[in-house]
Amino acid sequence: MTLLNLARIMLLFICLAIYLPFGFHPSSAVFASSENITVVSGVRIESQVETQFPQGIRFRFDILGPTEIVSLTLRYKVVGSPISQYLRHDVEPGNLVSAVFFLRTDTAARYIPPGAGLEYSLDIEGNSGNILHTPPQRLLLLDPNFQWNRLDGSNSFVLYYGDNSHEAQSVLETAELTLVNMGRIIGVKPNSLLRITMYSTLADMRAALPPRSNVQEETLMVEGMSFGDTGVILLLGNRFNTTGVAAHETTHFLMRSAVENFSQLLPAWLNEGLSEYANPFPSSIFKDELIHAIRGDRLLPLTSLVQPPGKPRDVILFYAQSASVVRYLLETFGTTKFQNLIRNLNAGQPIDSALMETYQFDTSTLDSKWRIKQGAPPLTTTPSPLFLPTSIPRAALVPFGSTPTAISTSVRESIDDSIRESDSPKPTPGWSCQQSRGNDLAGPWTVLLITGYLATIRSLRSR
Repeated sequence: MTLLNLARIMLLFICLAIYLPFGFHPSSAVFASSENITVVSGVRIESQVETQFPQGIRFRFDILGPTEIVSLTLRYKVVGSPISQYLRHDVEPGNLVSAVFFLRTDTAARYIPPGAGLEYSLDIEGNSGNILHTPPQRLLLLDPNFQWNRLDGSNSFVLYYGDNSHEAQSVLETAELTLVNMGRIIGVKPNSLLRITMYSTLADMRAALPPRSNVQEETLMVEGMSFGDTGVILLLGNRFNTTGVAAHETTHFLMRSAVENFSQLLPAWLNEGLSEYANPFPSSIFKDELIHAIRGDRLLPLTSLVQPPGKPRDVILFYAQSASVVRYLLETFGTTKFQNLIRNLNAGQPIDSALMETYQFDTSTLDSKWRIKQGAPPLTTTPSPLFLPTSIPRAALVPFGSTPTAISTSVRESIDDSIRESDSPKPTPGWSCQQSRGNDLAGPWTVLLITGYLATIRSLRSR
């Protein structure tokens, strides 16, 4: 055995190790490239896989077979997604062939979040028309700009870099606790592994985010992002509210598992209200804003909150009000009825039908009952749903790091990007997690947390 082959085998064992069940133990390093040599049905296959983040993934195959080879087809899918895709490469016929495939991941249509698993296999077609299907391989898509470490729990893992092991441990413990506690409330167990990729700074994380417009890039600060079927959460670390955001996003992950068949039927007030209910460190600004809104008769009609509103002041109220309504449902009627509500939604019932079958009242009646409980003025109108406009401009060019912010100054919106290659790679502003699964990015439900601190505080102070 040559030294080169020995090195390749050693590297193969290292790369395979990241897929073994780790349990809950200290971190281990993970890598962004791999090499492998296999023999399948007499065909020798040498593969090299390299992450060229964020542009894409490069696959190279050198194949030696007993008969003439005419074409190669790379089949791939994001782990957790029901969608499979392929790239075909016609080669110069021969017994020894080589091919390079490049899978782009830097467009809205093909975006894959770092931390996602990618499953791939190769179809080798001979001159007689026979096709050899290689066993599927898996790789972990990583940002190669950092040396990643991995902490594993029972149902989740955290990828991090640098000296953030303590925070990574806190995030992992929060995610595991949320999966248990909120899973018990929702009535669901995770159907896949939760993957948390934590960046230390926004500058580090910016390249890992889905493509966005220039306006969004200049005005929005991302704290966390959940990609449903992929099981990936992108998380911004080194912030006072990192574990709170982790709990919030983990709940979105659970809700995706609970209503995977009809996630588009889940209204924003229920989706975000439950996730904020799960936050172990809610900001006092939410509570204060809700009190001011009740006293000033500024509560938002619940029927309008199928999507979050666009004004910074209303967005804070949206989160405060939604969390309060969900808390009312749970504390007044219990978890069994709430689980029935989720099951009815997953069965395809619209929210009013699901509420009526579960509680014998619709959204407007729920709104009225909740207002009475809060001592708020009664509901007088039932308007059509509000729609989120374009991104909110930032009021002044002041660095976010110069002034501490609160989690309640975060605005949350959802962005769905499709992995279908026919879709145009346009960034998608606004709340779109109500779209059909066919429009999902590799099947995910994407939730974006953004901070509009200056505009929000000015709005609050102008009361």
